[in-house]
Amino acid sequence: VQPIGGYSLTTPGHFTTDLTVDQPTNYTLDFGFDSPIDPIKMRPHGDVCATWTFWYYIFVTNTSSSAINNVVLTDTLPAGIAPYSVQTGIGYPYTYVPGGTFDGVNQVVWHLGSLGPGNSLAVWIRAQTYGWAAGHCLTNYAWLGADEIEIPIPMSDVACIRACQSNPPTPVPPPPPTPTPTPTATPTPLPGLTTLVIQQGSSGQSEDTYLYRYAPQANYALSPLLKAGYKQTNVSLLRFTLPALPAGATVHQASLQLYAAGWGGADMELGVYAITRTVTISEATWTNARTGFPWGAGGLGDVTTDRRPAPEDRLTTAGPTRWYGWDVTNLVKEWYAGMPAEGVLLRGGTSTASFFFASAEAEQVSKRPRLVIQYWLPGGSPVIVRDEPIPLPRDDRPMPTATPVVPPKELLERLEADAPPTE
Repeated sequence: VQPIGGYSLTTPGHFTTDLTVDQPTNYTLDFGFDSPIDPIKMRPHGDVCATWTFWYYIFVTNTSSSAINNVVLTDTLPAGIAPYSVQTGIGYPYTYVPGGTFDGVNQVVWHLGSLGPGNSLAVWIRAQTYGWAAGHCLTNYAWLGADEIEIPIPMSDVACIRACQSNPPTPVPPPPPTPTPTPTATPTPLPGLTTLVIQQGSSGQSEDTYLYRYAPQANYALSPLLKAGYKQTNVSLLRFTLPALPAGATVHQASLQLYAAGWGGADMELGVYAITRTVTISEATWTNARTGFPWGAGGLGDVTTDRRPAPEDRLTTAGPTRWYGWDVTNLVKEWYAGMPAEGVLLRGGTSTASFFFASAEAEQVSKRPRLVIQYWLPGGSPVIVRDEPIPLPRDDRPMPTATPVVPPKELLERLEADAPPTE
């Protein structure tokens, strides 16, 4: 996947755009050093089925120190969207708060007024495709403009439509976490070695949320996505309920496994850190570990009170729509030895890259976070086992392909006119 256009403006602005196929897409426009406005356009539930109802939204944050005025979002729907099905609004999906103006054909416009420093807003579209769209990839374009933005920021999303079974389910808000059956251990072919998988809604219980620097009091425990990256403005917390192991059992290996549902167009390094203070996931924000109890530094920034300074494991990503695994063997051993299991922090470096992972509230249960633990039952002999990493789940879904989106001719001409000379 290649950047759209690939142009940059001279100081004081910096313009970057990245396209993510069939996944959340992130675009950023920076004014000077500390004045970015950050729009994120995404579809929370992945695949789009022909004639089924789906949602997507655009989330805009003003991270500058001054107001952004006369904010206007314009979204042009592709030909495969059925106009009679289109609903538009303001706020997160499932809120059904109306907003925006649909022309009845293919364009939606939101006039959003001013956006103060550090403030955020979201708009949404709910729609269906025509039946004939199955087997086609549809491109949706959106543009963000404001008085302070000389050239509107382009966004786009390519969705490959597939035919699905009849009688599709009606989307409903994600329910709060509910108790699930105690996970059962499945023996592997190796004598004495047992593998335990903890996954919300399938085999065990977990909960998670992400934290956002520019929405410091917001909790995202019901979001279908976890986020990490973009200059450490997003970090994620995950916690699993550990079942009791049989008497005398010994932990052999443990792996945290996450499914990357999308990205911002660039790979990044991600580390997993042990959380060292009491956390309430449903109350955690960038500011607070739980209501009334702030972090030592925002976003678990204090390595003496909030988290360990060194990661349990780290890796460099290799694109979206695949599983990633971090070795957390030593940490899980400590949890079973009596250390409070407050969970882990997923944190990136200082690059502008972003990654989006399926959360414990993701619609597709099989893509939710997994904690996989291998342990020895009494009488087992670890001598016969080769020390190999715990395997990741196999993902049978082919990654869709699409042609990189090119902005309209007039935008490219303006970008070329403003581009610095090249040697």
